[in-house]
Amino acid sequence: MRALDRAERSGEPRVLLEWFRDRWLPDSQIAWASDEAIRRQVLADAIEKGLVVSVELANVSDPARPSFGVRLDRTHPRVVEALDQGETVPPFRPVPVRGEPLSKTIIRERR
Repeated sequence: MRALDRAERSGEPRVLLEWFRDRWLPDSQIAWASDEAIRRQVLADAIEKGLVVSVELANVSDPARPSFGVRLDRTHPRVVEALDQGETVPPFRPVPVRGEPLSKTIIRERR
């Protein structure tokens, strides 16, 4: 979970399953991640338990063959516990801004 958390926070717009499994994990210095069979089994177990979500992504280079991405289910209690997220991230609160709504400004400027 921590390795996927780091991959998600690495700045990549999405984490592709194959890239994460075959490149990121072996380079992560995690002892068990050097074995391909174990990597596949650990990811399959995490997906089955709902800790990791597998999502189908459009493949720009070959639309007939979709890609698959993975992401943590950050609401899952075990993920929250493993990453020690708890209530450390404050909820989003909009900040009031003076002036008219941006949508009105854009509409006015387009005319």
